[in-house]
Amino acid sequence: MDQIRDQSGPAVIMTDPRDARLTERVMGIGQTGDAIETTVPVERTLTSDCAQGTAFGDLMEAVEGIKLPVAELRTSWLDRMTRTINVIFDQDIAAVDDEQARHARKGAGNDE
Repeated sequence: MDQIRDQSGPAVIMTDPRDARLTERVMGIGQTGDAIETTVPVERTLTSDCAQGTAFGDLMEAVEGIKLPVAELRTSWLDRMTRTINVIFDQDIAAVDDEQARHARKGAGNDE
């Protein structure tokens, strides 16, 4: 767990290197040429008073472990998919713009 020190010390927050969520075991070659295994810190989204950042970090952690089955993927499918996404996005933006315009007219006394 994080430890908060008073401001007179050099560090305000120290992470616990024994926390498995903050470290990863890696194998490699040490400076003497011997095989070694060690624990290294890993990046993790850290936020201050931001629930979205915390949720995003947790989601990214969950997604990292997903293994997808081998599947056929054609470039032509990607082109069709991105065109569909763009059309849906444009329609959604137009609907939001229409709704905002409707509210603006009502606010100005121009009820529909």
